Amino acid sequence: MIRRMPLLLLALLLLLPSCRSAGRAGPGIVMSDRDLSPPLSRVIRIFEAGTGDELGLEALLVRLAREDAVFLGETHLDEVTHRVEHAVLEGLLALEPGEVVLAMEMFTRADQEAIDAYLAGGIDGEEFAKRARLWSNYPTGYRALVETARRAGIPVIGSNLAPGPQRKVGMGGAEALAALDAEERSGVAEELFPNSPLYWERFDRTVRGHGAGFLPTTEEGRLVSVQSLWDNTMGESCARALAAHPGSTVLHINGGFHTRGGLGTAEQFARRAPEASFATVAIVPVDDLASVEPSPGDDRGDFVVFVEARARGYSEGTRAVTLHRELEYRLHLPTERPEAGAPLLVWLPAPGASVGDEATRLRLLLGEEAAIAVIEFPFPELAEDLHRTGRYAWDDSFDADLGALGGAVYAVIEQVTRYFPVDPERVVLAGADGAAPVAASLRWMDRGGPSTVAISPGPVGRLGDAGLPDPRDPKGGELLVLVGTADSAAWQAELGARRAVGYPGRLEILPAGASGLHALRRALGLLPGPQRSGPARLILRHGSSLARQWAGLVGARTGGAARVEVATDGSPAPTGGEGTLRLEARLRDGGGAVALEPELLMSGRGIPMPQGAFGGTVVLVLPEETEDAARAAWRRLEEEDVTRQRSRFVGVRVAETGRERDLPAVLGELRDEGKSVVRIVPVAFCATAEEMRALRGSIDGHDAGLRIAWTPGLGGGLWEVLPAGGEGAP
Repeated sequence: MIRRMPLLLLALLLLLPSCRSAGRAGPGIVMSDRDLSPPLSRVIRIFEAGTGDELGLEALLVRLAREDAVFLGETHLDEVTHRVEHAVLEGLLALEPGEVVLAMEMFTRADQEAIDAYLAGGIDGEEFAKRARLWSNYPTGYRALVETARRAGIPVIGSNLAPGPQRKVGMGGAEALAALDAEERSGVAEELFPNSPLYWERFDRTVRGHGAGFLPTTEEGRLVSVQSLWDNTMGESCARALAAHPGSTVLHINGGFHTRGGLGTAEQFARRAPEASFATVAIVPVDDLASVEPSPGDDRGDFVVFVEARARGYSEGTRAVTLHRELEYRLHLPTERPEAGAPLLVWLPAPGASVGDEATRLRLLLGEEAAIAVIEFPFPELAEDLHRTGRYAWDDSFDADLGALGGAVYAVIEQVTRYFPVDPERVVLAGADGAAPVAASLRWMDRGGPSTVAISPGPVGRLGDAGLPDPRDPKGGELLVLVGTADSAAWQAELGARRAVGYPGRLEILPAGASGLHALRRALGLLPGPQRSGPARLILRHGSSLARQWAGLVGARTGGAARVEVATDGSPAPTGGEGTLRLEARLRDGGGAVALEPELLMSGRGIPMPQGAFGGTVVLVLPEETEDAARAAWRRLEEEDVTRQRSRFVGVRVAETGRERDLPAVLGELRDEGKSVVRIVPVAFCATAEEMRALRGSIDGHDAGLRIAWTPGLGGGLWEVLPAGGEGAP
């Protein structure tokens, strides 16, 4: 029977903002009575995992108050998580006044003397901070819990393993444990019980790539590992607290992994208090609170509390608030679609690629047979050759970044299949050249996912260190990896690890220079493409990622997915009869070469456009070796102002390196005319990063007041001016 405060009063308490006392709040922290946070009821959703039923906080508290112990599994730095914990403590105190014991992973047994002294008023907050080992986020994460317990006069238990024994046993194992003196031994569980095989299976999946170096794999070794000592000691501490305070509810705050599925710390508690009842609660931060629900078989806890990710506490020198930002994508739909809808390709461009050019290339290759959604990079940046590109993740936030990407990709698929005539049964997620994010993002698609194709993904890299999915969660489609022989062994091992947890995958060897287009068509359920008479090979002067991308774009325009190669120094220009195009980075003539002649651009098409809201100016920069006749031909583009045919707000200028009207002079002209938005483009197929840096260096001191963007050549626009399909192609 619950003792206790009327539920109406309890409900009123829970509707109030978080309780905060004005004045000193511990070392260097002053709390205010004002709380601008939204009511907790607006930023959480609670589900009973076994049934999927949604509960209110009051109903959850009534259920928890019936238990002898409650384990709250948290994400240590999340702000709303800590508000939930505080609300649970206050709610249990309202239902069971004075009959709650607060136990915390965040304190160790070595901190107990300082905790007791502070609760009894024997030391102040400053002294408490000196004597206890406070976590760095104590002021924002756990202080409110301790202060509430202090006001209520209830015990606070430091449940965790003491640091001295942790250090010694972590380095010395069973021998070090046996050698501890009596005081040190009291900081560890009196008797050690093994954690279950399921717990270690989950642990191995989570720390894959990190765990092998510091954790034994034998049963005996794992028993005295730090992970085991944590769970045994915390479980024993909770059992002792219940025995010392019969009739109370022990509320334990711990990292979510320690009690997931009733294992770890919760299991160790149950071994020592077999007659006691307990419940586990998983508190899970999410970006999209409205759409969440526990998946079938969710074993994170008896109850799952989803909380809106809003902020995190202090960690590694910073605090943070959460920004919910857009992820853009470009969508193309075929003109004619089958009654069941077109297949959908969701494409992740290679890091370093130009997203717009990739969208164009795929449209030329597949656009009349499939819908195509090309995902923009969540983290834009400039490449070394100054073109706009981006990345999917940063090294120090790899898991979180790819987790957000996986959720965003799922949202793209959800939106496109809802509003556009595509076939939801034929959705393929794919990417090339560094496409590990394609495979990694599947891990977070916990409501299922599409089939996936990773084309020439490169080394396994950070994906090999990331945790593996839980085999009990819903699965996406098959992962097909098309890879060269150099990386095949590593990817075969990665696919084997994924298959072991229920995620299907297979590997195919991709011939050198092949594009993977045929495999992509198969995955989309398309018939083999038509044979076109375009070039079989495209030869580049250098092999930058952008040069290869633009070569693929030219190949898609002139005859399909030609093989892209990089010329060796001094190699002769092949003739057109060899079925080869040489894509030169400088102007030159000769059979089989794409000559960047100004006549190609007289319509204004093929010239990169500036990005200003009201237009701007494109400056084409001629290389110094350009001959006089060619210079005169290029100047015609400016004289006839060819870009006005595309937009009356865009002009074009020609700068001549090594002449009086060079790039700095042209920029000076534009500034004098009151123009500020400029895109600078060297007259080349694709300039190298070194050439672009030299070009940028040439305008130092001449760019004041100008908003300058760069495109390292004209190769990305050639598809607009070359003949299509191979018929009449150069």
